[in-house]
Amino acid sequence: MKLRRMFTVLLCVAMLLSLAACGQPRTAATSDQFVSAMLDKGFEVKDMTEEFASEEYIKTAVTADKTDVNVEFYILDKEDTAKGNVTYFADEFKALAAPSASEKVAASANYSYYEQKSTGVYRLVSSVGETFIYMEAFGTELAAEAEELAKSLGYAAK
Repeated sequence: MKLRRMFTVLLCVAMLLSLAACGQPRTAATSDQFVSAMLDKGFEVKDMTEEFASEEYIKTAVTADKTDVNVEFYILDKEDTAKGNVTYFADEFKALAAPSASEKVAASANYSYYEQKSTGVYRLVSSVGETFIYMEAFGTELAAEAEELAKSLGYAAK
């Protein structure tokens, strides 16, 4: 009985610690950090900010492309706009999903995330603060690379 109670208390403490860690604010990547990471991975990087000049809520837009992988990074006017983009594109991805697709959804302090995986396809939208990242990768190896890239930038679920 005493052992069971101690186990229950330890389990509750572990759950509280993991929940506390989930609520910690994340640090958004800068445009320079994004560009550097993409160049290191062999992506062709292009500053698209001028293309979005008429969209006042987009402060910075950078794309990174490699065969069958598309990554877009935005700095927006406010956090709510970034989170709204996650919701919008998550709905778009759900409409494209294969019946066997798996999904992950997460949100905390300044972070919002949606990930979808199906055979050879990886899609992710995520925001940290006022930044937003959009990824699509086609092919099993490229999907794994894209997922690892999102984690290294701090935009994937931990």
